[in-house]
Amino acid sequence: MPVGLNKIFSYDAFVHATSFAVGGFAAMTTFYPLDIIRTRLQLTDKDVSTFQATIARIKEITQAEGPAVLYQGLGPVLVSLAASNFVYFYARTSISTIIIEEGLMDSINTATNLVINSIAGAINVYATCPLWVVNTRLKIQRKSESATVKYRGMQHAFKKIQRDEGVSAFWNGAVPSLLLVSNPVIQFVVYDKLKSMLRASGKLSSMKVFLGGALAKAVATLITYPLQVAQARMRV
Repeated sequence: MPVGLNKIFSYDAFVHATSFAVGGFAAMTTFYPLDIIRTRLQLTDKDVSTFQATIARIKEITQAEGPAVLYQGLGPVLVSLAASNFVYFYARTSISTIIIEEGLMDSINTATNLVINSIAGAINVYATCPLWVVNTRLKIQRKSESATVKYRGMQHAFKKIQRDEGVSAFWNGAVPSLLLVSNPVIQFVVYDKLKSMLRASGKLSSMKVFLGGALAKAVATLITYPLQVAQARMRV
C-alpha cells in the first residue's frame, strides 16, 4: 500500500525536527566565533599548519577588521542551520516512521540507522546547499575600509549569485557535502567501539561517555577535514 502523507508529514516528525533545529541554533550562537575563524583559515593561502601560526592569523584577522568580524554573517548562518537541522531531522524521523509503520522492519537496527542517517543527510545537502553557499560568501566578506562589500545581505546575495553565476552556483560544494555525510557515520562507528572498550574496562560513567563521544567526533573530523576545506573553497 502507498505511504500516506500523514505518515511523512506527521506531528511527531515536526516536533523532533523543530527541537533539533532550536538546539543547533543555540549551539551555533555560542560557538560562532570559532566557526568564523575555521572558515577563514580553511580559505587562507597562508601557512597555518602550526598552533603559533594559527593564533597569529586569528590576531591578524581581528586587528584588521575588528572583534565584530567574529559575528559577521551570524543571522544568515542561523537561518541556514535551522533549515538544515529541520530538513535533516524531519527526513530522518519520517523515514524511520515509514519503515516501522509499513511493517518493513520490527525495529531499527544499527546498520539500518546508519543508512537512514545517510539518506537524510543526502536530502539535506541538496535541499539546503543554496543557503550554505550564500552564508559562506557573507561570512568571509572583508569589513575593512579598503574592501568593497559585495553582498548587502542574504536576499541580495541570492539575486547577485543567480544573475552573475547562474542557478547552478547555488550547488557549488554539493559533492564534498555529500561525502561529508560519512562524518556522523564514522563518528558513530568509532563511538560504538570506544563504548564497548570502556564498558569492558569497568563501569561506564557519564564522564567516560562524554569523553568517548568527544574523541569519536575528533576522529571523524580529522578524517573528513580535507572534504570540509574543499567544500568551503568550492562554495566561495
